[in-house]
Amino acid sequence: VKREESLVLKRGEENLPSDVAVYLVRLYNRETLLSVGRYLDISNYSTVGSVVERIKKRRMKDLSLRNHLEKIEKKIFKSQKQI
Repeated sequence: VKREESLVLKRGEENLPSDVAVYLVRLYNRETLLSVGRYLDISNYSTVGSVVERIKKRRMKDLSLRNHLEKIEKKIFKSQKQI
C-alpha cells in the first residue's frame, strides 16, 4: 500500500492502514486529537477520536489485528531503545 493511499480517510469506508496509523500516532505521541489530526491532515479532530476507539474495540476482538499491532509496537520500542 502506498503511503498516500494508506492515509486517506473517507467517511463510511474502512481503511485499516490509515486507522492503524492514526491509532499509533495518538497512542505513542500523546498529542491532542486536534494535533494528531493536523499532523495526519485530518480536518476534524473527532474523526481521530472515532478511529482510535474503533481500533481499540477491533483490537480486542480481532486476534490477527492484535498480533499485527504487537509486531509494530515491538519495532517502535526497539527503535526507541537505539536512540
